[in-house]
Amino acid sequence: MWGTRRDALDAPIIGGTALVLHHLRHSIDLVRLGNCLTEVTPRQLHSQVAALRELTTGTAPTLTAMAIMANYNKRPGRKIEVTNRSFGGGSINARSARTAKTPPNQQPSTALSAEPHRTVTIASTRPQGPTTVPAAIPPAQTYTNEQAEAVAQLYDQPNAAIADQLGISTRTVRRIRADLGLGRH
Repeated sequence: MWGTRRDALDAPIIGGTALVLHHLRHSIDLVRLGNCLTEVTPRQLHSQVAALRELTTGTAPTLTAMAIMANYNKRPGRKIEVTNRSFGGGSINARSARTAKTPPNQQPSTALSAEPHRTVTIASTRPQGPTTVPAAIPPAQTYTNEQAEAVAQLYDQPNAAIADQLGISTRTVRRIRADLGLGRH
């Protein structure tokens, strides 16, 4: 996008772009992404990442991906909400979930999440009953281009009627209308 600029070959920029293309490849418009990247310089992107670092956590490529998507969402069209977890952060796997050691005179309490393969052992100095552990927060729900086109075609109908016909929530219909600039109905 930036030609042979040396600062464009910075690892966080390449990694952030790769995260966007990998995790959002089915949701984004590549032409729009290219246009938004040509409107900012790598130095401006670095500044945006520095500002994001003060507001949230994440690796440099993750924060760069968030900055890229912020620029993407500034352009006209469907907006895609992202967080640092949208790019693979915060996942729990066998290596990252470790059990705490239980004191010898205490019975550990075991908590099962909604998925039966995740078990967490909680050790404390006072007796405890079973506790539920919330699963990882799912990424924000987005809508498809087909749903956006269907909402645009059904423009003259109320939000609730469109939601019923398409099998989506009224909130999603309102979001699509706002993103497409269709106004309220």
